[in-house]
Amino acid sequence: KNEGSYTIGKVELEIKLVNRGHVSGNVKGGNFFKASGFADMFGNASKDYQPQTLIETPILAENLKPGESRRFRVVFDYPPYFKGVTQFTRIFAH
Repeated sequence: KNEGSYTIGKVELEIKLVNRGHVSGNVKGGNFFKASGFADMFGNASKDYQPQTLIETPILAENLKPGESRRFRVVFDYPPYFKGVTQFTRIFAH
């Protein structure tokens, strides 16, 4: 719901799924896989490449007037090789 006094041009929801336990099946504390970005840039050249982080950013609403609300549902499939998933979400209003 737009609680403000102005129209919101676009509302986006960023969903980030991180494969946890992809090495040992059990990750504790600060042992999360941290990609350097290098593997993600060039890893797709390998047929065995399996990304460990997936990010989707669906648009939930456009031109949301003051007091107006929109219902939404997001479906996000993740690869079967993920052993467990940690989920992070952020919302952006532009």
